[in-house]
Amino acid sequence: MFYIGLLLAVWLFAGKNGLQPIPADMIPSRAVAYAPLAMLALLLPIGTLVGLVIARFTVQYAVLFAIVIAVALFVVQAFLSRKPRRDGHETTGMTWQLSRAMDLSARNVAYVGMIIAAAQIIVAVINLTGLGVTLSQIIVSLGQSNLILSLVLTMGVAILLGMGMPTPAAYAVAAAVLGPPLARLGLEMLPAHLFIYYFACLAAITPPVASAVFAACAISRGSVIPTAGHAILLSLSLFLVPFLFVMDPVLLLQGSVPAIILAVVTSMLGVATLTLATIGYLIASIPAFARIVLGAAALALIVPGWVSDLAGLTVAGIVLALLLSGKIGGRSRAV
Repeated sequence: MFYIGLLLAVWLFAGKNGLQPIPADMIPSRAVAYAPLAMLALLLPIGTLVGLVIARFTVQYAVLFAIVIAVALFVVQAFLSRKPRRDGHETTGMTWQLSRAMDLSARNVAYVGMIIAAAQIIVAVINLTGLGVTLSQIIVSLGQSNLILSLVLTMGVAILLGMGMPTPAAYAVAAAVLGPPLARLGLEMLPAHLFIYYFACLAAITPPVASAVFAACAISRGSVIPTAGHAILLSLSLFLVPFLFVMDPVLLLQGSVPAIILAVVTSMLGVATLTLATIGYLIASIPAFARIVLGAAALALIVPGWVSDLAGLTVAGIVLALLLSGKIGGRSRAV
Protein backbone atom coordinates (compact mmCIF):
# COMPACT_ATOMS: atom_id res chain seq x y z
CA MET A 1 0.00 0.00 0.00
CA PHE A 2 2.84 2.38 0.84
CA TYR A 3 4.65 1.88 -2.46
CA ILE A 4 1.44 2.29 -4.46
CA GLY A 5 0.83 5.59 -2.69
CA LEU A 6 4.46 6.64 -3.09
CA LEU A 7 4.65 5.97 -6.84
CA LEU A 8 1.30 7.67 -7.41
CA ALA A 9 2.39 10.67 -5.34
CA VAL A 10 5.59 11.13 -7.34
CA TRP A 11 3.65 10.92 -10.62
CA LEU A 12 1.01 13.42 -9.44
CA PHE A 13 3.67 15.75 -8.03
CA ALA A 14 5.43 15.74 -11.41
CA GLY A 15 2.20 16.63 -13.16
CA LYS A 16 1.34 19.35 -10.65
CA ASN A 17 4.72 21.04 -11.03
CA GLY A 18 5.21 20.43 -14.74
CA LEU A 19 8.26 18.22 -14.30
CA GLN A 20 9.41 16.63 -17.54
CA PRO A 21 11.05 13.21 -18.01
CA ILE A 22 14.85 13.07 -18.16
CA PRO A 23 16.06 13.68 -21.75
CA ALA A 24 16.94 10.47 -23.54
CA ASP A 25 20.53 11.59 -24.17
CA MET A 26 21.09 11.87 -20.40
CA ILE A 27 19.99 8.28 -19.72
CA PRO A 28 22.91 5.84 -19.98
CA SER A 29 22.49 2.91 -22.32
CA ARG A 30 21.94 -0.59 -21.02
CA ALA A 31 25.46 -1.54 -22.06
CA VAL A 32 26.90 1.24 -19.89
CA ALA A 33 24.50 0.81 -16.96
CA TYR A 34 24.92 -2.96 -16.80
CA ALA A 35 28.60 -3.16 -17.72
CA PRO A 36 30.16 -6.19 -15.96
CA LEU A 37 32.77 -4.15 -14.09
CA ALA A 38 30.22 -1.57 -12.98
CA MET A 39 27.85 -4.27 -11.71
CA LEU A 40 30.74 -6.03 -9.98
CA ALA A 41 31.78 -2.80 -8.25
CA LEU A 42 28.20 -2.34 -7.09
CA LEU A 43 27.35 -5.87 -5.96
CA LEU A 44 30.62 -7.38 -4.73
CA PRO A 45 31.12 -5.00 -1.74
CA ILE A 46 27.49 -5.51 -0.68
CA GLY A 47 27.79 -9.27 -1.11
CA THR A 48 31.00 -9.26 0.94
CA LEU A 49 29.35 -7.24 3.69
CA VAL A 50 26.31 -9.53 3.90
CA GLY A 51 28.38 -12.71 3.58
CA LEU A 52 30.78 -11.81 6.38
CA VAL A 53 27.92 -10.82 8.69
CA ILE A 54 26.16 -14.14 7.97
CA ALA A 55 29.48 -15.89 8.67
CA ARG A 56 29.32 -14.29 12.16
CA PHE A 57 32.17 -11.83 11.72
CA THR A 58 31.75 -8.50 13.50
CA VAL A 59 30.02 -5.71 11.63
CA GLN A 60 33.16 -3.55 11.83
CA TYR A 61 35.24 -6.34 10.27
CA ALA A 62 32.69 -6.88 7.49
CA VAL A 63 32.43 -3.16 6.71
CA LEU A 64 36.23 -2.79 6.59
CA PHE A 65 36.62 -5.54 4.00
CA ALA A 66 33.67 -4.23 1.98
CA ILE A 67 35.30 -0.78 1.86
CA VAL A 68 38.65 -2.24 0.83
CA ILE A 69 37.02 -4.21 -2.00
CA ALA A 70 34.99 -1.17 -3.11
CA VAL A 71 38.10 1.04 -3.26
CA ALA A 72 40.08 -1.65 -5.13
CA LEU A 73 37.32 -2.06 -7.73
CA PHE A 74 37.02 1.72 -8.03
CA VAL A 75 40.73 1.98 -8.80
CA VAL A 76 40.52 -0.78 -11.40
CA GLN A 77 37.48 0.82 -13.02
CA ALA A 78 39.15 4.24 -13.13
CA PHE A 79 42.28 2.70 -14.67
CA LEU A 80 40.36 0.83 -17.38
CA SER A 81 38.22 3.85 -18.26
CA ARG A 82 41.18 6.09 -19.06
CA LYS A 83 40.73 8.57 -21.92
CA PRO A 84 43.35 10.28 -24.11
CA ARG A 85 44.12 13.91 -23.57
CA ARG A 86 43.99 16.45 -26.36
CA ASP A 87 47.78 16.46 -26.55
CA GLY A 88 47.79 12.72 -27.31
CA HIS A 89 48.92 11.52 -23.90
CA GLU A 90 46.82 9.10 -21.91
CA THR A 91 45.67 9.73 -18.41
CA THR A 92 43.47 7.81 -16.02
CA GLY A 93 42.49 10.66 -13.75
CA MET A 94 42.60 7.99 -11.06
CA THR A 95 44.41 10.05 -8.44
CA TRP A 96 41.98 12.94 -8.76
CA GLN A 97 38.90 10.68 -8.76
CA LEU A 98 40.09 8.71 -5.74
CA SER A 99 40.95 11.81 -3.73
CA ARG A 100 37.62 13.39 -4.70
CA ALA A 101 35.70 10.27 -3.63
CA MET A 102 37.51 10.12 -0.28
CA ASP A 103 36.89 13.82 0.32
CA LEU A 104 33.15 13.50 -0.39
CA SER A 105 32.91 10.35 1.73
CA ALA A 106 34.54 12.02 4.72
CA ARG A 107 32.27 15.07 4.42
CA ASN A 108 29.10 12.98 4.12
CA VAL A 109 30.02 10.68 7.01
CA ALA A 110 30.80 13.67 9.24
CA TYR A 111 27.54 15.34 8.19
CA VAL A 112 25.41 12.34 9.21
CA GLY A 113 27.64 11.34 12.13
CA MET A 114 27.08 14.62 13.97
CA ILE A 115 23.31 14.12 13.78
CA ILE A 116 23.53 10.55 15.04
CA ALA A 117 25.83 11.58 17.89
CA ALA A 118 23.38 14.28 18.97
CA ALA A 119 20.51 11.78 18.83
CA GLN A 120 22.38 9.35 21.06
CA ILE A 121 22.52 12.02 23.76
CA ILE A 122 18.71 12.15 23.74
CA VAL A 123 18.43 8.36 23.90
CA ALA A 124 20.98 8.21 26.74
CA VAL A 125 19.03 10.83 28.71
CA ILE A 126 15.84 8.77 28.31
CA ASN A 127 17.57 5.60 29.49
CA LEU A 128 19.48 7.16 32.39
CA THR A 129 16.55 9.12 33.79
CA GLY A 130 14.12 6.21 33.61
CA LEU A 131 11.81 8.23 31.38
CA GLY A 132 11.04 5.12 29.35
CA VAL A 133 9.56 3.33 32.37
CA THR A 134 7.49 6.37 33.25
CA LEU A 135 6.17 6.61 29.72
CA SER A 136 5.23 2.93 29.81
CA GLN A 137 3.16 3.51 32.94
CA ILE A 138 1.45 6.50 31.32
CA ILE A 139 0.61 4.44 28.23
CA VAL A 140 -0.98 1.69 30.30
CA SER A 141 -3.03 4.15 32.39
CA LEU A 142 -4.27 6.02 29.30
CA GLY A 143 -5.03 2.84 27.39
CA GLN A 144 -7.46 1.63 30.00
CA SER A 145 -9.78 4.51 29.13
CA ASN A 146 -8.78 5.47 25.58
CA LEU A 147 -6.87 3.02 23.38
CA ILE A 148 -6.40 5.46 20.49
CA LEU A 149 -4.80 8.06 22.77
CA SER A 150 -2.53 5.37 24.17
CA LEU A 151 -1.49 4.33 20.66
CA VAL A 152 -0.78 7.95 19.70
CA LEU A 153 1.50 8.28 22.72
CA THR A 154 3.16 4.97 21.82
CA MET A 155 3.75 6.33 18.32
CA GLY A 156 5.43 9.44 19.69
CA VAL A 157 7.63 7.48 22.08
CA ALA A 158 8.64 4.98 19.35
CA ILE A 159 9.66 7.84 17.07
CA LEU A 160 11.54 9.50 19.93
CA LEU A 161 13.40 6.31 20.84
CA GLY A 162 14.19 5.57 17.20
CA MET A 163 15.82 8.91 16.43
CA GLY A 164 19.27 8.55 14.90
CA MET A 165 19.32 4.76 15.20
CA PRO A 166 19.42 1.99 12.61
CA THR A 167 16.08 0.24 12.24
CA PRO A 168 16.97 -2.99 14.14
CA ALA A 169 18.41 -1.03 17.07
CA ALA A 170 15.47 1.39 17.06
CA TYR A 171 13.00 -1.48 17.15
CA ALA A 172 14.92 -3.29 19.89
CA VAL A 173 14.92 -0.21 22.13
CA ALA A 174 11.30 0.70 21.40
CA ALA A 175 10.04 -2.88 21.84
CA ALA A 176 11.78 -3.21 25.20
CA VAL A 177 10.09 -0.05 26.46
CA LEU A 178 6.72 -0.16 24.68
CA GLY A 179 6.06 -3.88 24.11
CA PRO A 180 5.04 -4.79 27.69
CA PRO A 181 2.51 -1.94 28.14
CA LEU A 182 0.82 -2.77 24.82
CA ALA A 183 0.62 -6.41 25.86
CA ARG A 184 -0.97 -5.40 29.16
CA LEU A 185 -3.60 -3.49 27.19
CA GLY A 186 -4.66 -6.78 25.59
CA LEU A 187 -3.22 -6.26 22.09
CA GLU A 188 -2.03 -9.29 20.13
CA MET A 189 1.73 -9.71 19.88
CA LEU A 190 2.08 -9.44 16.08
CA PRO A 191 0.07 -6.22 15.59
CA ALA A 192 1.58 -4.63 18.69
CA HIS A 193 5.19 -5.27 17.67
CA LEU A 194 4.58 -4.34 14.04
CA PHE A 195 3.03 -1.09 15.29
CA ILE A 196 6.23 -0.36 17.22
CA TYR A 197 8.41 -1.42 14.30
CA TYR A 198 6.62 0.82 11.80
CA PHE A 199 7.10 3.95 13.87
CA ALA A 200 10.66 3.04 14.81
CA CYS A 201 11.32 3.03 11.05
CA LEU A 202 9.48 6.31 10.54
CA ALA A 203 11.81 7.95 13.06
CA ALA A 204 14.34 8.07 10.22
CA ILE A 205 12.28 10.68 8.35
CA THR A 206 10.65 12.47 11.29
CA PRO A 207 12.15 15.75 12.61
CA PRO A 208 14.01 16.86 14.61
CA VAL A 209 16.66 14.23 13.82
CA ALA A 210 15.46 12.60 10.55
CA SER A 211 18.78 10.87 9.91
CA ALA A 212 17.59 9.39 6.59
CA VAL A 213 16.65 12.88 5.40
CA PHE A 214 20.15 14.14 6.18
CA ALA A 215 21.59 11.21 4.26
CA ALA A 216 19.29 11.99 1.33
CA CYS A 217 20.24 15.66 1.39
CA ALA A 218 23.92 14.70 1.32
CA ILE A 219 23.17 13.03 -2.02
CA SER A 220 20.67 15.50 -3.49
CA ARG A 221 22.24 18.69 -2.06
CA GLY A 222 18.73 19.73 -1.05
CA SER A 223 17.54 21.56 2.05
CA VAL A 224 16.81 19.47 5.12
CA ILE A 225 13.49 20.91 6.30
CA PRO A 226 11.73 20.92 2.88
CA THR A 227 13.03 17.41 2.21
CA ALA A 228 11.72 16.20 5.58
CA GLY A 229 8.37 17.82 4.83
CA HIS A 230 8.09 16.02 1.50
CA ALA A 231 9.18 12.74 3.11
CA ILE A 232 6.40 12.97 5.70
CA LEU A 233 3.91 14.02 3.02
CA LEU A 234 4.76 11.00 0.88
CA SER A 235 4.56 8.68 3.90
CA LEU A 236 1.19 9.72 5.31
CA SER A 237 -0.24 6.27 4.61
CA LEU A 238 2.45 4.73 6.81
CA PHE A 239 1.32 6.90 9.71
CA LEU A 240 -2.26 5.61 9.38
CA VAL A 241 -1.94 1.92 8.52
CA PRO A 242 -0.40 0.79 11.87
CA PHE A 243 -3.42 2.14 13.76
CA LEU A 244 -5.70 0.20 11.43
CA PHE A 245 -4.06 -3.19 11.71
CA VAL A 246 -3.91 -2.83 15.49
CA MET A 247 -7.65 -2.20 15.59
CA ASP A 248 -8.38 -4.96 13.04
CA PRO A 249 -5.58 -7.46 12.20
CA VAL A 250 -7.29 -8.47 8.94
CA LEU A 251 -4.79 -6.18 7.14
CA LEU A 252 -2.05 -8.47 8.49
CA LEU A 253 -3.71 -11.36 6.61
CA GLN A 254 -5.30 -12.69 9.79
CA GLY A 255 -8.86 -13.71 8.96
CA SER A 256 -10.96 -15.31 6.24
CA VAL A 257 -9.85 -15.07 2.61
CA PRO A 258 -12.81 -12.90 1.44
CA ALA A 259 -12.28 -10.49 4.35
CA ILE A 260 -8.56 -10.24 3.60
CA ILE A 261 -9.15 -9.60 -0.12
CA LEU A 262 -11.77 -6.94 0.62
CA ALA A 263 -9.54 -5.22 3.20
CA VAL A 264 -6.46 -5.22 0.96
CA VAL A 265 -8.26 -3.95 -2.18
CA THR A 266 -10.22 -1.22 -0.40
CA SER A 267 -7.16 -0.16 1.60
CA MET A 268 -5.15 0.22 -1.60
CA LEU A 269 -7.93 2.35 -3.06
CA GLY A 270 -7.97 4.34 0.17
CA VAL A 271 -4.22 4.96 0.03
CA ALA A 272 -4.52 6.10 -3.60
CA THR A 273 -7.39 8.44 -2.66
CA LEU A 274 -5.40 9.78 0.28
CA THR A 275 -2.51 10.47 -2.08
CA LEU A 276 -4.82 12.48 -4.34
CA ALA A 277 -5.99 14.50 -1.35
CA THR A 278 -2.43 15.06 -0.16
CA ILE A 279 -0.92 16.15 -3.48
CA GLY A 280 -4.05 18.04 -4.57
CA TYR A 281 -3.77 17.27 -8.26
CA LEU A 282 -5.20 14.85 -10.81
CA ILE A 283 -5.63 16.29 -14.28
CA ALA A 284 -5.99 19.71 -12.69
CA SER A 285 -5.59 21.30 -9.28
CA ILE A 286 -8.06 19.92 -6.74
CA PRO A 287 -9.86 22.58 -4.64
CA ALA A 288 -9.39 22.56 -0.89
CA PHE A 289 -12.93 21.42 -0.09
CA ALA A 290 -12.63 18.50 -2.55
CA ARG A 291 -9.31 17.49 -0.96
CA ILE A 292 -10.95 17.41 2.46
CA VAL A 293 -13.79 15.25 1.13
CA LEU A 294 -11.29 12.91 -0.58
CA GLY A 295 -9.30 12.65 2.64
CA ALA A 296 -12.43 11.63 4.56
CA ALA A 297 -13.33 9.11 1.84
CA ALA A 298 -9.80 7.70 1.98
CA LEU A 299 -10.04 7.11 5.72
CA ALA A 300 -13.38 5.38 5.24
CA LEU A 301 -11.86 3.10 2.59
CA ILE A 302 -8.81 2.24 4.68
CA VAL A 303 -10.84 1.37 7.80
CA PRO A 304 -11.85 -2.32 7.55
CA GLY A 305 -15.60 -2.94 7.21
CA TRP A 306 -17.93 -3.10 4.22
CA VAL A 307 -20.15 -0.21 5.37
CA SER A 308 -17.28 2.27 5.61
CA ASP A 309 -15.80 0.86 2.38
CA LEU A 310 -19.05 1.41 0.48
CA ALA A 311 -19.44 4.94 1.83
CA GLY A 312 -15.84 5.86 1.04
CA LEU A 313 -16.01 4.36 -2.45
CA THR A 314 -19.22 6.22 -3.23
CA VAL A 315 -17.94 9.59 -2.05
CA ALA A 316 -14.55 9.18 -3.74
CA GLY A 317 -16.23 8.09 -6.98
CA ILE A 318 -18.47 11.16 -7.05
CA VAL A 319 -15.59 13.56 -6.41
CA LEU A 320 -13.38 11.89 -9.02
CA ALA A 321 -16.19 11.98 -11.59
CA LEU A 322 -16.63 15.72 -11.00
CA LEU A 323 -12.87 16.25 -11.31
CA LEU A 324 -12.55 14.27 -14.54
CA SER A 325 -15.57 16.03 -16.05
CA GLY A 326 -14.03 19.41 -15.28
CA LYS A 327 -16.92 20.58 -13.13
CA ILE A 328 -14.56 21.21 -10.23
CA GLY A 329 -10.81 21.84 -10.22
CA GLY A 330 -8.34 24.36 -11.52
CA ARG A 331 -6.49 24.60 -14.79
CA SER A 332 -4.81 21.41 -15.99
CA ARG A 333 -1.11 21.25 -16.75
CA ALA A 334 0.24 18.90 -19.38
CA VAL A 335 3.13 16.66 -18.40
